[in-house]
Amino acid sequence: MVKTIVKFVENYLSRLGLIIYFSKPSPPPAPDYRGAAVAQGQANIDAARATAKLGNPSFINPLGRRDVDFRPGDEVFITDTLTPLGQTRLDQEQRIGTQLGGIAEQGLTEVGKGLGTPFDLSQVGDITTQPTVAERDAISNAILAREQPLLDAQRQATETDLLVRGHNPGGSAFEGAMDQLDRKENDLRLAAILAAGGEQSRLYGMQAGERGRGIQEQAFLRSLPLSEVNALRTGNQPMMPQFQGYQGATIAPPNIQGAAGQQHQAAMNTYNQQMAQAGNTMSGLFGLGSAGIGAYGSYLGCWVARAIYGETNPKWLIFREWLFTLAPKWLLKLYIRFGERFASFIKDKPKIKNIIRHYMDKACLIILKEEKNGIL
Repeated sequence: MVKTIVKFVENYLSRLGLIIYFSKPSPPPAPDYRGAAVAQGQANIDAARATAKLGNPSFINPLGRRDVDFRPGDEVFITDTLTPLGQTRLDQEQRIGTQLGGIAEQGLTEVGKGLGTPFDLSQVGDITTQPTVAERDAISNAILAREQPLLDAQRQATETDLLVRGHNPGGSAFEGAMDQLDRKENDLRLAAILAAGGEQSRLYGMQAGERGRGIQEQAFLRSLPLSEVNALRTGNQPMMPQFQGYQGATIAPPNIQGAAGQQHQAAMNTYNQQMAQAGNTMSGLFGLGSAGIGAYGSYLGCWVARAIYGETNPKWLIFREWLFTLAPKWLLKLYIRFGERFASFIKDKPKIKNIIRHYMDKACLIILKEEKNGIL
């Protein structure tokens, strides 16, 4: 009966122009990633060689010519040939450079003499002004001596004014006025001390600056021969005329590895579509099979076989055919009575399911042999 149902579905879908898969398609083979990597490496090398040739051509310009020779083993040999006038100019610059080098070599004798003489600071002079308290007091006393006559005259005028107004010494008004004069004179003394310190710093800075300039002058004279030698040695060097570079295009290598991966992905997509179509076909077949044997009643759901094989495996239909055609009657009765509860019991017991699957497979083989021999 199963064979009849399958044949009916095949004929029906064939008339509709559809393709049906009653077995799982084979997955596509894995791509040769090693071969793709080797091919990608060779493509990279070829692209690099082509880019090098495009970017480094042989050419001629007013300065001369450049010949680029690509030799075996990826060796590149570049030859620059100047025009006669350019070659003469280059030779002239080389001779000038050689003569300057000879002069610089002669100047090394003077450099050796200068560096061999110890640095003499006796010609620079010492700093004679040293900031001390005595020097500071001398400057501040000189400032105060100039201001003292004015301070004395102001004190005498203040005392006379206070006495005329009736304020005698010891009184609060008299003592207050004297206190203000004392504060003013004290502020003047502090200002004189600060000014004296500033004057000392100024004098010390002037002498230190003079001494520093003297040291710099001596150091300059000591290093002058060496500077002259370096100027001669590192002056304008003869330079080869620069040929204008060529702006070539870059060749990108083909993405062989990416193409291999895309090809494999496309094959996997096709495979997945076939698997989905096969699943849909099996579902339709199961529906037709159920309708074809619906005469047995809804209670004949073949619960155990579906629990063993799964809803999408057609083997449960083959076992169902064996159950209703070749199985002992007592087994059929037990299956109908306890099959649904037994299927619920073994659904999470894989070891029991494996044992039962072994015997169900044998039953399926019997059905297949019978159909092959034309008995069913």
